[in-house]
Amino acid sequence: MPPFTVDPGVLAFLTVLAAAGGADLALTVLVLAVAPGLGWDRPPGDLPALEGPAVAISVLLLYGAEAVLERFPAGYALWHTFQLSVRVVGLVLLGVLATAGLPGPERALLVAAIGGLGTATYLGASGWGGVSHLRRRGRSSELVAALATDVAFAGLLILALDEPVQALTALGLLLLVAAPQLPGAVRARRALVRAGRSWLRALVLPGRWVPEDELPAWIRNAAGVGGGMPGRPLRGARATLLDDRVRTGWLVLATDGPRFLGRGATSLRLSGVDGSPARTGPLHVRKDVVAGGDGDGRTELLVLRDGPGARELDAVIPSG
Repeated sequence: MPPFTVDPGVLAFLTVLAAAGGADLALTVLVLAVAPGLGWDRPPGDLPALEGPAVAISVLLLYGAEAVLERFPAGYALWHTFQLSVRVVGLVLLGVLATAGLPGPERALLVAAIGGLGTATYLGASGWGGVSHLRRRGRSSELVAALATDVAFAGLLILALDEPVQALTALGLLLLVAAPQLPGAVRARRALVRAGRSWLRALVLPGRWVPEDELPAWIRNAAGVGGGMPGRPLRGARATLLDDRVRTGWLVLATDGPRFLGRGATSLRLSGVDGSPARTGPLHVRKDVVAGGDGDGRTELLVLRDGPGARELDAVIPSG
């Protein structure tokens, strides 16, 4: 096999490019469009083709639309419902431009690596917004978090134009710090995207419990076939449990009462909290519950809008 001939500095730049494009594709293209004109070095390959006011104005409008939509739970959910496929296509196109002139096998390998790394970064970075919306931290907090992420990755990309190795080192430190929170962020993003689809279905169809024959096999196995509440068959609804983590799974009405079932053998019995009825929010019906039968396990249960309504949740998860 012939030796790999790509310059280490170019490899470092391409790595930072992939991470920045995954975190925010529009902002990355905006930086590539304007940075060389402001005195920074030109990027490799055919990326200089992105320079110019037409590209800058187009992606600036796209970035503005994204920033506005992501401030609202429904907007965030609907935006990211289709953004994964858009991000993958955009990253591949960036990779094709950035690797122009390289030998065929090396170019194909680098384009695939840019797409893979960028997609992984997108799933983690977009999940930060998902966590904020699920926990309702407030729009000001969500805006600060989004701006901090954008500034960090835009700064890394600008640094990579002149000092790619230093930028790669800084990126590695950033990812090292963020790594412990990434699984929860990815789950939060998935939960919000699922909630957006549920919201669309709820516009035209009434909410309902998922009957036993439509439940996933692992839910039926965990709860026991025919293990519904007395006089009722097994039924459930997709749900998210917010405690110290973001847990995704199902609210199931089992023989011994309502339970939250999640992957990894999570099974928590649920009871309501006195004086805290269920509330209908933009994307979820939310109810304060005690999980696991321990008074210290107070948390919040989020049920998708195409599932049972607030009154039904209050009826099946009694207080105390």
